Amino acid sequence: MGDNLLSSAAAFDDHVFVGCEVHRPGVAQALMGIEARGLGDRVKVSRADGLWVLDAYATARSLDEVACHFPDPWRGESKAHRRLVNPLLFVLLERALRPGGRLSVATDDAEYAEHVRRVFRDFAQPRGWARCDAFARFDSKYSLKASEEGRECVDFRFRFPGSIDVA
Repeated sequence: MGDNLLSSAAAFDDHVFVGCEVHRPGVAQALMGIEARGLGDRVKVSRADGLWVLDAYATARSLDEVACHFPDPWRGESKAHRRLVNPLLFVLLERALRPGGRLSVATDDAEYAEHVRRVFRDFAQPRGWARCDAFARFDSKYSLKASEEGRECVDFRFRFPGSIDVA
C-alpha cells in the first residue's frame, strides 16, 4: 500500500525512491499517496516484481539501499521458491548496490524469518554479506496488525561490503 515508501520519502527528502508491487490495489494506493503528498518528482512505483525490476532496470552500482518490508511469505516449503528473499535477490543486489549498500528485510511471519536467516547463512554470508546497523522502517498496516495480534516483527539488515566485477 506504500506506507513505508511514503513515510521514508517524507523523512528523507534528499533521496529518490522506487517502489515495486505486483498487487494492483497496493500500487493504486501508493500512487494516490504520492500525488496527495506531492512526492512525484522523487518517488516512483512500478507494478512489477522487484526481482525483475532489479534485473532489468537497476544499473551496476546505482543503489544505496533496498528494502523488502513484509513481502508475501508464501507459507510452506512447496512455495518457498516464490519468496522474494532468495539467493537470486542477493546476486542481483551484488551488482546493483554501491559498495557498502544495504538490504533491509522485515517480516511478521516466523516461518519467513527463519527462511531469511537460512538464506543469509547458507548463501549470502559466505559471499561477504554481513549483518549491519539499522535503517529506517516505519509502521505499516502489517506491522501494526502483527503488534495488535501479539506477533513479533523481525527486522534484518545486511550490508554487502565489497564490489564485484560486473563486466
